[in-house]
Amino acid sequence: MSKYNGWTNYETWLVNVWMTNEEGSSRYWDEIARRCYDEDDVEESTRKLAKRLKYELAQIPDTWSGFHKDMIGSALCEVDWDEIAGHMLEDCKV
Repeated sequence: MSKYNGWTNYETWLVNVWMTNEEGSSRYWDEIARRCYDEDDVEESTRKLAKRLKYELAQIPDTWSGFHKDMIGSALCEVDWDEIAGHMLEDCKV
């Protein structure tokens, strides 16, 4: 597996770009990260935030089917949710 722009892969990089590119989305996820942040238990914070990210961002509508559903589902399976969560939580330390 090759890295992409410093991230685990293209899919992880792309999800992070879409989450942080628009001000409203970026503010929303910053707030969620702050709620999950616990400086005494970074692993638990990461797990909790990664689970929330995946739950909210990796849901494919039931009305989708066929090729597009399969392709998007496949790409979302490649996302390293822990990496994104860890990156977001690093910003909470400041």
